[in-house]
Amino acid sequence: MVTLVLCAHLGLWGAIATVLFLGAPPRPMSTVGAILGLAVPALAITAALEGKAGVRDLLGRSLRWRVSWPWYLFAVLTVPLGSLLLAPLFAGPAVLQVLGENWALIFTVFLPQVLINLVTVQIFEELGWTGFAQHRVQRVHGALKTSLLLGMVFATVHFPMYLIGMPLTPQSVLGVVALQVIVIPLALFIRVLLTWTYNRTGFSVLLAAILHASFNAASDADFLPELVPGPVAMMLPLAVVVVLAVTVMVHSKGRLGNHPERQPAQSPSGPD
Repeated sequence: MVTLVLCAHLGLWGAIATVLFLGAPPRPMSTVGAILGLAVPALAITAALEGKAGVRDLLGRSLRWRVSWPWYLFAVLTVPLGSLLLAPLFAGPAVLQVLGENWALIFTVFLPQVLINLVTVQIFEELGWTGFAQHRVQRVHGALKTSLLLGMVFATVHFPMYLIGMPLTPQSVLGVVALQVIVIPLALFIRVLLTWTYNRTGFSVLLAAILHASFNAASDADFLPELVPGPVAMMLPLAVVVVLAVTVMVHSKGRLGNHPERQPAQSPSGPD
């Protein structure tokens, strides 16, 4: 896992450096960073340790799509719908009229963005984070402890991304450093929810990646800010993730669906 963490920082930080210092476009460089920093190292390390059989297993879990259809609805819709349900509590009842007039944004903005996020970044990211690191380490240290550890690394890897679009000054860097007080705890909650989804879907990296892509799309400036006025729009997806993560931690007593005695291909049947 240490090797993957080092590769992730080198790959993702290197890719974002081309955006910050050379003016490269963010989207393709994020893809390059995810592939070179996470997917390729995860596959290479697996090949070295377990040979072709291990690589086939990792790729099989990464593309495991035969999962009960409610899990697809959960992965795609829970964060945006939860955010929209919370919106009137924080933005007042008037937001319901705006939602009613702009519901088509779910199909014209949100769902296309989920697909773009999935195929360009999240499937490669989660192959490394979930399919390789979480899958291996949770066997020894348990799902919750592993998720919290990966959440810390997950936050530090994404540090330079917050500098995109900002002037590179000591003040901006210090501001992003201060922002980590919020980012790191939220990263822990996100990893917990992704781990639970992965374990409960019979080790499907694909479903974890879809949930990750959905969270990013719901947090995008082109979706919720068009429906919910003010800065509260960007906080709603985070609130949904926190509530869900705490719920699954409590309900599963910290196991997050990690039952080593179960066969990986077993169909998910419950929330624990």
